[in-house]
Amino acid sequence: MSSLSSACTAFGLKTAKGFLPHRYLQNCRDEREILDRLHGKVTWVQLEPYMDWFSEATDDELHSRKAGRSWEDWRDEQPVRQYWEEHKDEEFPFHDKMCAYLDKDVDALWELCDKLGTKFALEFGADIRTKCTLGSVADSLLKPIPKLATQEQHDLWQHANRGGFCGALGEFDYTALINYLIYKVDITSLYPASARPIKFKTQAGWQEPLKEWYTAFPDPTNGWFVYDFGGVLMSDEHYAKLKDMHGIVRVEFDQTDLKFPFFLKKMRQKSFETLAPVMVGAEHYTVPHVRMAYKHGVKIKNTRMKRARSTAST
Repeated sequence: MSSLSSACTAFGLKTAKGFLPHRYLQNCRDEREILDRLHGKVTWVQLEPYMDWFSEATDDELHSRKAGRSWEDWRDEQPVRQYWEEHKDEEFPFHDKMCAYLDKDVDALWELCDKLGTKFALEFGADIRTKCTLGSVADSLLKPIPKLATQEQHDLWQHANRGGFCGALGEFDYTALINYLIYKVDITSLYPASARPIKFKTQAGWQEPLKEWYTAFPDPTNGWFVYDFGGVLMSDEHYAKLKDMHGIVRVEFDQTDLKFPFFLKKMRQKSFETLAPVMVGAEHYTVPHVRMAYKHGVKIKNTRMKRARSTAST
């Protein structure tokens, strides 16, 4: 996160954010006092009790202290205080000053959106100048994920996205030993997670826990195709074959030998649903999830799968 003032400086905007003592209009006795202050004249000296001298100080500056420097010395170094010293005896209509401040805020924000929008459009293909909400930006960035064509397909995929062990989606300040990975349970499963490659940094260096299984969302544009594995026990040959198959597999699994269960199963009772560890069972799972489970020691029998011939990114 960044203040508008910091953003203006960081992006080299022509318009700089101004400042105004907002507290002057706060904690008034009644509505009449607010109106009197808003439409009356005032000097900067009279506004001193309401000034925030450190509004432009950085987070690092606010959380550090220089030896030998008094609070007054620090205050006097601030641009707001220096402006105040130069103009403290000037009298002005507060309403006019407030309007000018707000106009400048709008100009600065518009210029920032224009500059940032250009940068986003060039780097990500999402122009925040025309896509003004998080939803519209996300829809633009995630366009490669196709819409499922029927209610049946939607229900099947929703039911299959039950989760498992996958990598962290953001940066985490964890300590990991060399050659060890960090995992967490993510109930959104692997296809939503694969909207972007998972990569994060720890003290052991960069980690990509899904690199072996990462795949984009299957593209059902040309339809779904059924493949029958015949219920045989999954082998390394099947593991390799599934790498280029994109869809959902119905499996029979046995994970009783694992210290922690890898597969979770969606349990339903009327309107209640929950994810629960089941040591032996049968269910639909996404291909990346099945391949990952196999590599972690789950005994799997593949039965039938619905697959697309390509992913949205291939």
